[in-house]
Amino acid sequence: MRPSRRTGPLTLAASLAALGGACASLGACAFDPAGTPAGDALGDDDAGTTPDATPDAEGCTCPIGCEVDSTTCLPFDPSNLDDLSPLDGVTTALTLGAGTFVLDTKAAELRDPDGVAIADLTFVDATPGDDASPLVLVVDALTIDAGATLRGVGPRAILVLAGSTITIDGVIDVSAGCAVAPETPARDRVWCGGPGGGDGGHRAGDGDTGATGCAPGGDGDAGGFTAERGGGGGGFGSAGGHGGGFDNNGGDSQGGATCGAATLEPLTGGSGGGTAGYRASGSDDNRTAGGGGGGALQLTARRAVIVRGVIDASGEGGAGTAQAGSYTPPGGDGGGGGGAGGGILLEAPLVTVSASAIVVAHGGGGGAGKTLDRHGQRGQRARVRAAGGLNDDTSGGGLGAIGAAPDEVATAGADADDGGSGGGGGAGRVHVRAGAVGVEVGAVISPTRGEAPLDPL
Repeated sequence: MRPSRRTGPLTLAASLAALGGACASLGACAFDPAGTPAGDALGDDDAGTTPDATPDAEGCTCPIGCEVDSTTCLPFDPSNLDDLSPLDGVTTALTLGAGTFVLDTKAAELRDPDGVAIADLTFVDATPGDDASPLVLVVDALTIDAGATLRGVGPRAILVLAGSTITIDGVIDVSAGCAVAPETPARDRVWCGGPGGGDGGHRAGDGDTGATGCAPGGDGDAGGFTAERGGGGGGFGSAGGHGGGFDNNGGDSQGGATCGAATLEPLTGGSGGGTAGYRASGSDDNRTAGGGGGGALQLTARRAVIVRGVIDASGEGGAGTAQAGSYTPPGGDGGGGGGAGGGILLEAPLVTVSASAIVVAHGGGGGAGKTLDRHGQRGQRARVRAAGGLNDDTSGGGLGAIGAAPDEVATAGADADDGGSGGGGGAGRVHVRAGAVGVEVGAVISPTRGEAPLDPL
């Protein structure tokens, strides 16, 4: 055994015993996706019990093995970090109570529900000296109580590194959408990507800004004398849907392709949806925004990640046609493409997801063309595709994706004689890297997660 690099016990016994008791009483623990009881899948004799819940002869309760003290999990090589050394000397046990806390990756600060920055927290760059790499919040433990929301904003992906345990009973929200007043027109509040996600195409000052990300949706045609197409949906874990439009404008706007790594190394969010409509001049700008891509979140803990609440990295829906001025509905402009879902990476010796948990990275729906202000839904916190904005003739934007199966993918926006609808955004990615995984029946993890073992150094 290696000598311990940290002092003090980091026992798993309490969390393991609690999960084991819950599983036994509910008879509901399962090892997803096959549905095999967790005990069987991980070598236990008794189905439904928690793996490694009983200490071995030396007292070790960690699924990847323990240090010489028999209570401290062996170190491992973390994803998207050189090593676990940022934990050295960090003793902060951070608990978030009721209300919404904002983790701002641009300012590198965590603000409480009153907007006041919480003092004495440790932030580092995932790649030292690279302020474009994920922002790392380093704590000894993180607890998000029921009734608390941790909202991530800003350009950088979020990585939480804990020396012991991360426990989520509330909400972590890294979904897309701009932090602006609710009365702001939808075309100006849907395009912002979540932290580490791509932006949707949108109007900006005297010009237009195209969608960003590893596979952004294509823009629809722009011009006052063309039958504008809808924007394409952003891509990531699966492809975005094409924007709708007629062949006399060159065919549909392309949806973004599948992109990024299944393991979420590097840690990446979803791509934004393409914009649509037209801009005749600075005072006559009717470009319709695409939805932003969902953000990127990594939770890495030295002991365990326990999820009983919600983790949401979904993409935003595209805006509906924004034609205004002397024109009356139906406007005739295209709808914006939906943003793709983002990335969620859970990493620890033990990862448990309870029946009450919702872990989603879904694509947003495409915005409606032709009919004014019919916007696509944002990615939903359920295994159902986000709806596109609906035109008066019952056609409309494409569905957002929740996975890669034929009945889960993004769909194209509807064609129209003038003003095609936006395509739906692609699905995101969920990846679990662990020594042992326990998932209770009833938990929502969507899209279907990937898995990889967590080995000690």
